[in-house]
Amino acid sequence: MTDPYAADFSLRPPTKSKVCASYEETIRINQNDKAVIAGSDIDFSQIKITCLGDSVTAGSNLSKLENYETMSYPYQLGRILNAKEVVNLGIGGSSIGRYWENAFVDRYSSIPADTDIIIVMGGTNDGFCASEKELGSLEERRDRTFAGDLDELLRKLKTDYPDAEIVLATPLSNVLHDMLRKDRSFLLPQSSFVKIMNQLAAEYGVPVIDLYGCDLLNTHDAAVIHSFMPDGVHGNEMGYRVLAEHFAAELIRIYEAGKTEPAEGQQADMEETAGTEEQTDERQL
Repeated sequence: MTDPYAADFSLRPPTKSKVCASYEETIRINQNDKAVIAGSDIDFSQIKITCLGDSVTAGSNLSKLENYETMSYPYQLGRILNAKEVVNLGIGGSSIGRYWENAFVDRYSSIPADTDIIIVMGGTNDGFCASEKELGSLEERRDRTFAGDLDELLRKLKTDYPDAEIVLATPLSNVLHDMLRKDRSFLLPQSSFVKIMNQLAAEYGVPVIDLYGCDLLNTHDAAVIHSFMPDGVHGNEMGYRVLAEHFAAELIRIYEAGKTEPAEGQQADMEETAGTEEQTDERQL
């Protein structure tokens, strides 16, 4: 049966920016993601996923279309993985830090207690408003700074959802950020926020889906805007599909990497067997 959401990249857009080759990179990544999805035997049918984010998670840019919620990346992610449930906690205009309304750190408790995977995707709106003062530092981690509030968010997620797999996604590189910086000299490069996200994720042992670093859907390339991101920040249906497929493939990779480490019960069985056979080799968890 033909997948109605399957992408058709047979038609190239007529124009392309020479700034970078994000269109080609997006196609390459998407083809790899589809191969990972097709080759996976991981069963997500009993897995509940919650997506905490901003307008990119909410599915902005589609609200004039009928049933636009079904085109958002969380909904499409659920279909791709055949997940038990996907909860969309995306709110347009929200940020990780407490300088705009609906900060992630103030509403993370809306995540259902039985969530198995928590995807936190943010940083876009933080970049649109935060100066060096609001960015803060990992040395101080003050409240109402990006560094301090993200630190608090990850710490509380790890504490309040100890059984959930927490995944942090960096923002997509977008041309609007650069345009705003021309008029707002206090704004910082997106890389300033991504650096803190990567450092804190490493500190808390949280895997990162580095959208910024991999050049996926980078709207500095006009061809990406033409095909996937019509306003330079938010996707069309196909843009969100590409994003959903990338998240799906990354989750599969995370779970497959976990296969190499035995679960607690499996480890106990292994140790018992090792003792019976008088084996002296050590196993690293």
